[in-house]
Amino acid sequence: MSKKVVEFDPQGILALQSHQGIVAAILAEQNAREPEFSRAQRATLFHLRQDKCHCNVTSQSHIETLNTQAQALGMQIINLEITNNLKSVIPSTPATLIINNAGELAYLGPYGQGFACTEKTGVVSAVLNNLQKGFNSALVLNQAKGCYCATS
Repeated sequence: MSKKVVEFDPQGILALQSHQGIVAAILAEQNAREPEFSRAQRATLFHLRQDKCHCNVTSQSHIETLNTQAQALGMQIINLEITNNLKSVIPSTPATLIINNAGELAYLGPYGQGFACTEKTGVVSAVLNNLQKGFNSALVLNQAKGCYCATS
């Protein structure tokens, strides 16, 4: 496993896109895989990953914690592999997208920062807590350094 810390979005891809465009691209990919998905207007936690990314292992514990939290909030959880269509939208993995009940972006970015990308180095739990209280941060975290694999 590499111990190299890299930037999550070194090319600034996320800063060049609208929040709605990012969400639309991911929802389109999910709808192509599962047409019934678009009928379920629920808050959703997407896990965005690539099969051969060595960083998946370091974020697994954090993902399990987030899944437990999201399930308690009644959210649906979707694991989505990055396809060629999404490489222009998502710069690195592992990453997560959270959308609220209205289909609006609540969070997009890495699970955490640093070598391990753990709960202690991330803001995703706070975003989920805020959604439960009715607050949507619409946060895109593109300036992070940690264990990430570029999508391109």
